[in-house]
Amino acid sequence: MVIDVAVAGIGGSEYLGYRNPGLRPLPNIMGHGIAGVAPDGGRVAVNPLRSCGACAFCRRGQAQLCDSWSLIGVQSPGGFAQKLAVPEDSLVALPDSITWDQASFIEPFANAVNAWDLAQADPSAAIAVLGAGSLGLGVVASASAAGCKIIQVSDNSAPRLAAAATLGAEAISKQMTDTYDIVFDTVGSAESR
Repeated sequence: MVIDVAVAGIGGSEYLGYRNPGLRPLPNIMGHGIAGVAPDGGRVAVNPLRSCGACAFCRRGQAQLCDSWSLIGVQSPGGFAQKLAVPEDSLVALPDSITWDQASFIEPFANAVNAWDLAQADPSAAIAVLGAGSLGLGVVASASAAGCKIIQVSDNSAPRLAAAATLGAEAISKQMTDTYDIVFDTVGSAESR
């Protein structure tokens, strides 16, 4: 199905892909935080993860672990275009209450919520979040919604740290020195590791 792209987020993978294509076949149209308008006029978000549907992981409903997974905007053309052909099963209807700007964060926020769910953190856990970009802020929001009282965030950007504080981070800094029950690395750099 061909959609009219309304918005596509720019994340760390696009930044890194621009500097070093790596997995991306060239030429490449990046962009995987995509939302737009379907041919019937409906507003949709695009799930960029593609799977084979046949391997053991896919049969168990774990498409994210597929032996042959690919990502729209990485291995195939993405949302930095006016129109985008995507499989119909990749589309998720958007309510009118979500703005296009908000829709561009659905994909990274879904990843943050998934990471939070996988961690199975207790509200009494001390949580550290490395990075206050869209993924890190999504983890902070998830931890705060779960009732966690100790949520500390590290980032080099003062505005990002301020955003983390508004979402419930109780302490923010550029360096982490305490002991934590769970650490979320949403940066993925050599320094954060």
